[in-house]
Amino acid sequence: MTLVRSAVGIPSADSLPIVLDIVHVTKLLGVSRSTVDRMDAEEKIPAPIRAGRSKKWDSDGFLIWLRTRRPDGEPFTRAEWARQTN
Repeated sequence: MTLVRSAVGIPSADSLPIVLDIVHVTKLLGVSRSTVDRMDAEEKIPAPIRAGRSKKWDSDGFLIWLRTRRPDGEPFTRAEWARQTN
């Protein structure tokens, strides 16, 4: 599978905290909190780091995932992304 990069409208890692919370992720994806929760449950976004009930994401890894698309323009699922990065 070929990686295609698309960085239009995505902020640099320097402008974000090291760890992203749900608010940052909703803003980056342009979706609601419930949509992020559903995407996480359906494994359509990278796996969060869980601390109790809170979810956090590594900003570098999340931004790389966000910038990288499958050849059809869709984002990688969690399983596809794991295969690409391992």
